Amino acid sequence: MERAITLDHGDLCRAIESGVRRASESRALQLIPTDEITLTDQGVEFLVRRATNGNSRPVDGAEVGLNGLASSADTDLYLGGIGDTHHCVLKKSSIYTSHLLLVTQQFEPQETLLRMRDFVALSTCLHEYDGIGFYDAGPIAGAKAGHKHLQLVSLPLSSNSTSIPIATALSNVGASGTRIRNAPGLPFAHAFGRVSPSLFDEPLRAGEVTYDLYVDMMEMLGMRGTRTDAEFRQPVPYNLLITRNWMLLIPRIKACFQTLSIDGLAFAGSLLVDNQEQVDALRKHGPMSALTEVSRARC
Repeated sequence: MERAITLDHGDLCRAIESGVRRASESRALQLIPTDEITLTDQGVEFLVRRATNGNSRPVDGAEVGLNGLASSADTDLYLGGIGDTHHCVLKKSSIYTSHLLLVTQQFEPQETLLRMRDFVALSTCLHEYDGIGFYDAGPIAGAKAGHKHLQLVSLPLSSNSTSIPIATALSNVGASGTRIRNAPGLPFAHAFGRVSPSLFDEPLRAGEVTYDLYVDMMEMLGMRGTRTDAEFRQPVPYNLLITRNWMLLIPRIKACFQTLSIDGLAFAGSLLVDNQEQVDALRKHGPMSALTEVSRARC
């Protein structure tokens, strides 16, 4: 394998543009065709995308776009290294053209606690690329691969809206006062904190601040890690969402609402479904109720 190139400051957007073109031409990138509807529940306009081919999952099992993540530099999906800790690759199968994966260069299980270097890598990307980052901490939280990887998709999530759907439920949480708060509009257990967009002008500092906030969020929710085989493992699965403006952490108890797999983007208000039956279930029960069912009860 050739030595992986490292993306320098200012390279990411160009690498994404050329990578998408290359991977599309070689058909390494498999976009999932969808149609979309909006379902309003508890004041949030959820974006629901239905796979028009009846299957939102890749047929070859390469959910993260790599069979053996260590060989990422050999694929057309590879964009470059983020420092000396993470690979940056395009997700093989997605509804988004530029759906990024930040994969640890050395193998780490997906259930290990995040480290500061994970937040530095994500902050480095958010410095150049306005998106929403998320981490599915284990299969119950929606992860489809055991090699640690964070994800990042560009904003907006829909051409019909400039906002993140769940932001409506977060807008009434003040910027002052307690550092970590609960959002009144979210009926499940969570921890919410605001960050400043200007923080990401200095990715290293942003990584430190967001990592500290993550640790405090885990502590607030009583989610202390356990040491197993010389690694700090998470006590329960969870989803973590990060933007340039806020962070949101949600502990999980179930992988699915009925037959619908729920991942981190679902908690941003964007759900991907396979068929009309799943759409009908969300319409009947409400997307917010679906999220509540797979999450820990709010105290």
